Amino acid sequence: MAVIYLIRHAQTVDNLSKKFSGYTDCKLSRLGYSQIEKLSIAIKNINVDKIYTSPLERARLTSKAFDKEALDCSGLREMNFGDFEEMTFQEIQYLNPIETSKLFSEGYEYKFPRGESLVAFHERVKSCFYNIINESVDNEIAIVAHSGTIRCILSELIGKSYAYHWNFQVDNCSITKVTYTEGFGVINYLNDTSHLR
Repeated sequence: MAVIYLIRHAQTVDNLSKKFSGYTDCKLSRLGYSQIEKLSIAIKNINVDKIYTSPLERARLTSKAFDKEALDCSGLREMNFGDFEEMTFQEIQYLNPIETSKLFSEGYEYKFPRGESLVAFHERVKSCFYNIINESVDNEIAIVAHSGTIRCILSELIGKSYAYHWNFQVDNCSITKVTYTEGFGVINYLNDTSHLR
């Protein structure tokens, strides 16, 4: 049985301004650094064998809450929003109403200009996740990544598809624990932020 801790990165300045920052290496906010300190206290009794992290700075800095070197996995990056990176939804609506309309009409299949669709994003994360699992049989591991990445993993575990992607709330610096045995995942707890209070 593998034990997996899914941890979203700490708050960023783009989270505060509600910008689409998937592949963009945005900075942590002041609160974000405080969240990492609190996370490090909360996980001091969690002894993981390996830590896997998105290579983006916000995830890598959050992974330092563990006193162990983390392995970068490019497949754990957030969704690529392409031309809409570093824009708010209101800016996208104003500058490109046609693409905004397509976003709603095409749903999961919508591909951001020069970016990804949610379907492609899910496939990327799924492939990375199963590679990690195959390396981690009977281990305790942590995956430090992004809200979208964690939603992909949870949706895959529950439904073997992207269909449940938007059914999970994943807050900054939250901890979700999953146990995984022979292809079957169980969510032990979801989006725990009690350590941040």
